[in-house]
Amino acid sequence: KDTDHVVAMLADLVNNPNPDITPQFKKYSAAVTKLESLADDVRDHATAMRGQGASYFKNWDLELAKIQNEDIHSRSLDRKNAVAAQFECVRVSYAKTSTEFAPFMSDLKDIRTALATDLTAGGIASVKGLSGTANQKLLPLRESLIGLSTDFKSLGIAMSPVTPVK
Repeated sequence: KDTDHVVAMLADLVNNPNPDITPQFKKYSAAVTKLESLADDVRDHATAMRGQGASYFKNWDLELAKIQNEDIHSRSLDRKNAVAAQFECVRVSYAKTSTEFAPFMSDLKDIRTALATDLTAGGIASVKGLSGTANQKLLPLRESLIGLSTDFKSLGIAMSPVTPVK
């Protein structure tokens, strides 16, 4: 959603510049800053999740060692492995999304920097092609973001103490 918003603002700026470009540029710049902040938050949450996951699974292993009944032990181990697989799925999905997001974000910031230096019709014309590139990168990035969101939700449901409503 925020990625679409930034790209739409950029497209409007380069394709429909107002006589005074400054307000459009300020909105674009603010949207880029907001998107960057959101990406930083997601990165921080992913880092925290990895640390918490390592501790969580280590504790699960310690508790598994205490289970004497082989059937219960086996079922708990199977459950731990299933959750660990979902955890790994989120990690891989995040890594893929990050790999796609980094050049996308870099382009948006570079455009912002270029326009901050040259906020003229000529400056707008010089970044117009990059606007199209950002738009082309958006579709696969959007799909990755949807996949990451789905993976996070699935993991959250799998680890929730609350039974999901069907």
